[in-house]
Amino acid sequence: MKIKISNLINVLSRISLYIFYTLVFIIFIIFINPWPQFLTVIEDVFIFMPRWLIILPLLFSMLMNLSLILEQRIPLVVSVLYVLCYYQNFNIPKFPLQKVDNIRNKINIMSVNLGNTEEATLIISDQIKKHQLSVIALQETSKKQTKIIIPKGWGLECIGHMCLASVYPVTLVESQSRQIINGWGNIGALFNITVNHEIISILNVHLETPRKGFETFQWSKLNFQTLVDNYDRRYLEASIISGWSDSLGKKIILGDFNMPIESSIYATFFSELENTFNASGVGLGYTKYTRIHGIRIDHILTDKHFQTLAAEVGADFGGDHRPMIAKLVF
Repeated sequence: MKIKISNLINVLSRISLYIFYTLVFIIFIIFINPWPQFLTVIEDVFIFMPRWLIILPLLFSMLMNLSLILEQRIPLVVSVLYVLCYYQNFNIPKFPLQKVDNIRNKINIMSVNLGNTEEATLIISDQIKKHQLSVIALQETSKKQTKIIIPKGWGLECIGHMCLASVYPVTLVESQSRQIINGWGNIGALFNITVNHEIISILNVHLETPRKGFETFQWSKLNFQTLVDNYDRRYLEASIISGWSDSLGKKIILGDFNMPIESSIYATFFSELENTFNASGVGLGYTKYTRIHGIRIDHILTDKHFQTLAAEVGADFGGDHRPMIAKLVF
């Protein structure tokens, strides 16, 4: 009987380990872009699911049969490193660090989806002082709430639920409504700030959430088309923002992109810009939290005119998002 139980344990541990290998292989394959439309659903599932789940089969195998783990140590080390560094997106700053030269101007900038969280006021105000911020982009807020947060004397422009505040003069240039794709609210708003007679274009964005696709999906009906339609909408909105920004000079694109950098949509439209956290941030950099997992979907992107000195995620202010903060020079 003991032999049968040990054989069963050995079989289960091997099956569990091969499940882990299979999941890692699937992740590796689907994250090679571009892929046909039918794979976008699989991509979204693996991108937006709690990513720690991928480790469970490996942990089970370790508990059941440690000798098997030691036997498989080389492929396991490679797989685990891939999961941690790429799939879990643990960021290590670029090395060697960028040489900063010909500095004329500095900008300390924050982007945050407030979600109309009332308790955010004091915490965000404290972060303005702590990080010596000079520009703040906000999504899901109001002009009334933003006025309470920012220091007196700052320039402020808002449209809909998007605002930009700065110690520098701020001008609202234009906005893009979702009405062109039968939606509600704004995809983005373009602002200009003037820093020492130089105009910087700041495109504040809030793209469609993938949550709507998952919420309308029903296992009983297997209506995968709702997920495909949601992906197509997010793709279209990203293409609008990308095309809009092409004609801009010195530019910063920031906000709630509702996608991590692993997304094929991000790779298609935003990968040529510098992601400030990828350049100088350390760690996972989660900006969006649910009850069971986190993900980095808020970004500050810059063109070649800027260099990133530092980037980090700001303190929790009580909402489901956290601020992204970057220190830039140009």
